[in-house]
Amino acid sequence: MYLLFYPDEELTDMCDEISFDTQATFLSSPKFPDNYPPDLTCACVVTSRSPGAHVVIEVVHMAIKFTDPCRDWLRIGSRRMCGTSMNLFTGRRIPIELHTDGQDSHSGFWLYLECTFPAVYSRRVLNI
Repeated sequence: MYLLFYPDEELTDMCDEISFDTQATFLSSPKFPDNYPPDLTCACVVTSRSPGAHVVIEVVHMAIKFTDPCRDWLRIGSRRMCGTSMNLFTGRRIPIELHTDGQDSHSGFWLYLECTFPAVYSRRVLNI
């Protein structure tokens, strides 16, 4: 048994037309925490506008239907994932893409995005 805690803040659906200018936010699959819809492909790019700053993406929750090879998947940067995962991604420009097939689905994902400077996230990674 495990417990999931969801943020009090409103989640931003990555498949909506989005633009935000903030230091930190949450991004989710459509309908999260309910199951994501079938036959879907959507993408966005998360970038930092501050000189010298990077984006840090933390996978807080991920439950994407696992098959081998993945038919439903989440791609963050160059890494394509399905199933479950808890990862940390960093960069100035990070593409994110969700693809789902026509079959059953799962709850999807919940990401925490933060704009920070390399020295700050380096300490975070070491403290995890």
